[in-house]
Amino acid sequence: YYTGLAFAGTKDYQKAIEQYQKAIDDTASNSLDKKVDVLKKLSDTYGEMEDFPKAVETYKIFLAEKEKPTMNEFAALGTLHSKHADKLTDALEKEAALKRADAVYQEMGEKYQDAIEYATYMRANINSKLDPDSKKGLAKPYYEQLVSLLASKADRSKADNNLLTTAYHYLMAYNFLVKNDKATAKEFANKILQISPDYAPAIQIRDLK
Repeated sequence: YYTGLAFAGTKDYQKAIEQYQKAIDDTASNSLDKKVDVLKKLSDTYGEMEDFPKAVETYKIFLAEKEKPTMNEFAALGTLHSKHADKLTDALEKEAALKRADAVYQEMGEKYQDAIEYATYMRANINSKLDPDSKKGLAKPYYEQLVSLLASKADRSKADNNLLTTAYHYLMAYNFLVKNDKATAKEFANKILQISPDYAPAIQIRDLK
């Protein structure tokens, strides 16, 4: 394991992988905690090599072997799928990778109730990538859900306000550019300006005649 870490540190990834695989064989029967540590490092190494299919495959084993994966550990699988999508040039393969990421965040929101706002935001983000011109409105239900989760929250943090602003911006732009509904777009612009009075895109929409 530590030899693998050393090789990974010098970016000799192939030798690191060999050592990690040996470590997994050595620890499989006597140390589950160490095995999951090695699986995580092995997945990270495949990710550094941008071999995302193997990174994802290994990470799924890591999640299955770990007794109680944390919210962040679960979310990292969605990140791997998204990074894979970013590297793909075939449109259908890219779409499939993004849909796998979306499925991870859907499951994350169901498994970890404290993560519902983040999971909803990530689903909105992924669906925006699946619908870059917003004509299908794929991200719309997730941004609307995010608004319902955050708008009435009494103790919103700065991060909450940033997420809410992002949701309002999408809905403002969607109504203005796709639905040609200037009045509704202005409503969302005003909601943004209540949070961030200097937000230039919202000012432009608000001031349209």
